[in-house]
Amino acid sequence: MVPRQEVGVGMRIIIGGRYGVWLAVALGFLGWGCGEPAPAGSLAVAPRAFRLAHAESAKVRLIWTPSRRLTESTAIPTVFVHLIHPTAKTVRTFDHRLPGESWEPGVPISYEVEISDSGLAEPLPVGTYRLAVGLYDEASGYRWPLLADGEDLDRRAYAVGTVEVGSPRVADRFQFTGAWRAAEAGTTKQIVAWRWLQAGGTIRTYAAGGTVQLRFRLGELPESAVGLGADSVAIDGDCLLAPGAVEGSGAVETSLPLRQGSQDEPCSIRLRPEAGGSGAWARLDGIDWRPPVG
Repeated sequence: MVPRQEVGVGMRIIIGGRYGVWLAVALGFLGWGCGEPAPAGSLAVAPRAFRLAHAESAKVRLIWTPSRRLTESTAIPTVFVHLIHPTAKTVRTFDHRLPGESWEPGVPISYEVEISDSGLAEPLPVGTYRLAVGLYDEASGYRWPLLADGEDLDRRAYAVGTVEVGSPRVADRFQFTGAWRAAEAGTTKQIVAWRWLQAGGTIRTYAAGGTVQLRFRLGELPESAVGLGADSVAIDGDCLLAPGAVEGSGAVETSLPLRQGSQDEPCSIRLRPEAGGSGAWARLDGIDWRPPVG
């Protein structure tokens, strides 16, 4: 019988230029033989390094390649995406259910995630942050081991990217006027702040192209408020290429293209929460600007 350590060496000889990838696989299964579970699959991200500023966002593509079935626990695969400050403190999270909730060996899963520094919260300190990603069972909290091109920071959280948080391109990307309540601190690192709006309000920004992402919570009221929780929000204004709207209950979001002007040309986005009439309440959970491509 060939010792396990020699299997890894033999694989290196056979695969030649793909030594790094296959050695990682070999080492993963060596660990499995010593009592560690086999990797559930591999993870890659693109880009691995990008810039972020206050009230801005960037897209990151996650590429998962399952290698075995998720037999542990109840197998409800959920992705955690954490932005880690240089002091190792988690400052933002972008967790979400794995699209389709299906994990089939050999069937890649690829999609984009929006990473943002919410325009409703205080800006993140300037510095170099790490992006840590992993896969866990929503019911039990169990984290599956993965093969990832990045350090395991702790408990199968893999540092797969770096984020350079810099100064914003403009001092105040969004200004709120009308019937907006003051910003309130959120309850998680996923929703770090929110603002309530009743009847209607305006957001002043700039006709700089790109898109504005708005994330709402519908169907709820602030404490001690009277009226109705909105089931839709109509959106228009001279910032936009076309009017928009969101509707539903709970968390809803939209991405609105801005017309292309100059970086310092002001314009307006108007919002009107509705629920069978005027005067309804809506909660804005996040707002950020994604610069034009190129």
